Amino acid sequence: MILKARDRAWRSWAQQELQLLLGCQLTAEHKKLVQDEQRKFNSGDKGEQDTAYYLDVRFRETPNWIVLHDLHLVDGEDVAQIDHLLINRLMELFVLETKRFVGKTLRITDNGEFLVEEKGQRRSIASPIAQNDRHITILKRILDAHQILPKKMFPPVFHNYVLIHPDTHIERPNPKKFDTQNVYKSDLFYQEIERLKNQDAFSSFFHNFARVSSVINTETLQEIGKAILQLHRAERPDYRKRFGITPEEIRPAPAAIPTAVEIPAGEKDQSYYCFSCKQPIEKNVADFCFQRKERFGGRAYCLRHQRDFPDPKSQQRK
Repeated sequence: MILKARDRAWRSWAQQELQLLLGCQLTAEHKKLVQDEQRKFNSGDKGEQDTAYYLDVRFRETPNWIVLHDLHLVDGEDVAQIDHLLINRLMELFVLETKRFVGKTLRITDNGEFLVEEKGQRRSIASPIAQNDRHITILKRILDAHQILPKKMFPPVFHNYVLIHPDTHIERPNPKKFDTQNVYKSDLFYQEIERLKNQDAFSSFFHNFARVSSVINTETLQEIGKAILQLHRAERPDYRKRFGITPEEIRPAPAAIPTAVEIPAGEKDQSYYCFSCKQPIEKNVADFCFQRKERFGGRAYCLRHQRDFPDPKSQQRK
């Protein structure tokens, strides 16, 4: 059962915000930061979207599992940005981190270092396994603080998995030196779920007894998922603050006329935002601005901020 789908609203806003910033008079340093962020965002968005699809196909119809995508959980100053969370009736919580490196090779060394290689060049990246482990630590604290999980004889089990998009090649280390069994191609992750099921089926009597004693019913499973969902805090990234972009840079570049980013058909969220205040605006208001490029520079503005651009024709009549 899917309790929370991927959040398209903030992604659409982020795509538009990055495009709008590239249409401003940024410094060369800030422009490169925004361009790098845009490439990283688009690649990550595609990876998470495909992984969500693979998971939804497998778990959408079963009442024994719940799935929550795009969880933003806050514990004081600590934040857990969980790409995908799966929970089953055996009180197993699968915390999944998604990564995608288009046309590149992900190499994992014998000491657990993650390297991305392309055209003979290599760069080190933060370990997604360690990153996801921090998410699990924060998630445990939040669940304990809010007493969300029912008290059972045996505690819940947390699984840390890193899912790599199928278009990324993986080179693994010697398994005796560093185990990467929890690093999976996202389209094949269902095989790991089946492996764990079979492992449980042939495990010891004591282990089976422990598992059975931890089973919860479907109603309790859904209540747990809904309680976690209530703690989700949607948050839009502040790219201007993150990159140190000054108000003086937020001016339209003469040669750049960015267009609005539209949310895919069928979504109910707003598709257009005011360039000045970033508030959602109706399509007809945006079209009014787009049809008057000489006045608004190809950007969309809300009714209040349209007043900042006097109509040239009315000025001529005066």
